[in-house]
Amino acid sequence: MSPQIHPTALVDAGAELGPDVEVGPFSVIEKGVRIGARTRLMARSYVCQGTTIGTDCSIHIGAVIGHEPQDLTYKGDPTTTIIGDRCTIREHVTIHRATVKDPNPTQLGDDCFLMANSHVAHNCVIGDNTAMAAQVGVAGSTKIGPRGEFGGQSGVVGHIELGEGVRVGAASPVIKSAAARTELWGFPAREKSKALREMAGAARSWKLVEELRDLKKRLRALESDAGRAGTEGS
Repeated sequence: MSPQIHPTALVDAGAELGPDVEVGPFSVIEKGVRIGARTRLMARSYVCQGTTIGTDCSIHIGAVIGHEPQDLTYKGDPTTTIIGDRCTIREHVTIHRATVKDPNPTQLGDDCFLMANSHVAHNCVIGDNTAMAAQVGVAGSTKIGPRGEFGGQSGVVGHIELGEGVRVGAASPVIKSAAARTELWGFPAREKSKALREMAGAARSWKLVEELRDLKKRLRALESDAGRAGTEGS
């Protein structure tokens, strides 16, 4: 079937829409955009020039794909964003197109799931089957291997690489590269086993502090009792 475009949507004549594509109310698709068959764009989604979206994707309300990168060196150069097949991009996700200073286009692999308010910056390369919970942020020129998992409000600094199957805990900022199948957790994020050991050590330290406070109270009480005894005996 031909694409189904809501009357309020703005689709440039130079955009290429595959069979059975759905474009929701008040959505915008700029010149040169290519969208694969059966992909659905919900209300107020915005797809910018230089963007290619694969087949069977679901782009939710308010998502912005391929907009200009947040980089001071960007001067309007024609760069690209590539979204794979069967991706789900939830409400208000932002994915920015590349800059010319990095040869990689911004790229999201097949079967990825980006939850609400996530952000993928310029020149990031995200592997297949990667899942990001709400409000995850990935800074520019970062490479993430397939099957990555990111907890809500976690973040990744730019220009690092995370291997296949890396798992990041919620609210954990990743500040350096990590090998495949590493579990990262804490603030800042480090290997989960190390983070748990540090937490256990901190808990023991806090327990020691409490024990010392209790000991001081007892010593004060003993000193007070000794002082009263001395007064009564004189």
